[in-house]
Parts: sequence; C-alpha cells; structure tokens
Amino acid sequence: TQSTWGINIKMATKTFKIIEKVVEKVVEKGPQTIKDLIKKTHRHDLNLFETLLNEPQHALGGRVAKKNWPENCFWTVQKVAFKDNSHGHAWGVLTWKGQTKPSIKKIENEYKRGVWKVLDNPAVTPKPSSAVPAPAAPAAPAIGTDAPSS
Repeated sequence: TQSTWGINIKMATKTFKIIEKVVEKVVEKGPQTIKDLIKKTHRHDLNLFETLLNEPQHALGGRVAKKNWPENCFWTVQKVAFKDNSHGHAWGVLTWKGQTKPSIKKIENEYKRGVWKVLDNPAVTPKPSSAVPAPAAPAAPAIGTDAPSS
C-alpha cells in the first residue's frame, strides 16, 4: 500500500524495524563496523556479496558454491566489484561435476539469500610453503679478534 506521499508503507515499516535492531545493538554493545552489524543482523540469509564481504580478501581465488550443489560443483572467484555491502558483480570460473569451464563468467543468482557458502579461501588457508628456508647468515667475528697485527 502507498501513503499519500508515495511511500511504500510495508517497505518503510520493514526498514524501520531493521534500523531499530541496529540501533539497539549499537546502544547495547557500543560502536561497531557496518560489516559486523550486517554479519550479526543477517547471519543466516546472506547473499553472495555479503558472504564474500565477511571473508578476508573477499575470497578471491577461493571457491564458493550454493549449499545444495554437489561436492564437485563450485565457482572459483576471480573478481568482485562491490556497489555497496550487498550489491555488485562477481566473476569466476565454474567447475561443474568436476569439469572446469574454459572461461571466466559472471556468477549468476548472486542475490539469492541463504544459499551461498565459502568452500575454501586461500587468504585463510594458505598453501603449504615449498620454499627451502634461507641459510642463516654467518656470525659476525668478535670485536678485536681480526685486527691486523703490526
């Protein structure tokens, strides 16, 4: 229903309730970041962008999938462009039933809430280092032991 000023009353009421919850949390627990407030307010029904926002480096290089997809089906996130905390565009490489598609595509259905999960994130689980540690530098000689004798 519309008010005389053209405001959608149901949407305004819903927005007011969300703002009321956020204000209660700020008053109760003190100042927090917007990321923390979103995480606590909509923990169980995040869209892809809200899910990626909660990940270090936005899960770039990591794998995301819908919760109902088979185990060997996922997107490898290549690029994310946020418009705000819950909107934007995301691109990745799709692997479906073990077959990786050859090109980067826009991730579809990214605004569906409560269906996305992060399978792995290289920023959180770094690859094991295969580099050999550098040899220790030789110890400096004691002062006065290498002085030339004259």
